[in-house]
Amino acid sequence: MKLLFKLRHMVPTFFMAAFMGWVLPREAARLASKAQMSQSPDTTFFYSRNELYALAEAYGEAGRQAYIESRVRFDILWPLVYGLFFWHLLYVTWPHHRRLLWLPWLAVALDLLENSLVSIVFLRFPAATDPAAHVAGFVTAGKWVIITITACLALYGVLRFFVGILQKRSAADV
Repeated sequence: MKLLFKLRHMVPTFFMAAFMGWVLPREAARLASKAQMSQSPDTTFFYSRNELYALAEAYGEAGRQAYIESRVRFDILWPLVYGLFFWHLLYVTWPHHRRLLWLPWLAVALDLLENSLVSIVFLRFPAATDPAAHVAGFVTAGKWVIITITACLALYGVLRFFVGILQKRSAADV
């Protein structure tokens, strides 16, 4: 039973580590080689409609196609992986604050919406897709704000958890 409990805690961490250490670098390198650049709307905090169109032009036809394929192939799983990881951390470290558990899933939803909007703009480029292009930068900024809040809460919760363990050990030693 204890092994099952430990495995349950290790699975989200394993997937997060595997994605960050193996999948993300390979995917970024593949996209950078096809797009001939490393900048991506996903990693920018905010961008305007004009900046998104400039990025679409800079990517070129092959780069835009590679970006769209990457969103379909890879960037559906990645938000689910980090969403599960952060949900699990909040679940374990904030047991009496269950309202916090929606934060990672809000970030996932914003990430998927961002991917959809940017993919629409890239797919239709050079034709203008102003509604999607206008909203995409705000959705991306919202995603990063929620991810930052979630990560800070998770980190604080983990630190609180370990401080509690150390305090219990020092109290037992006295």
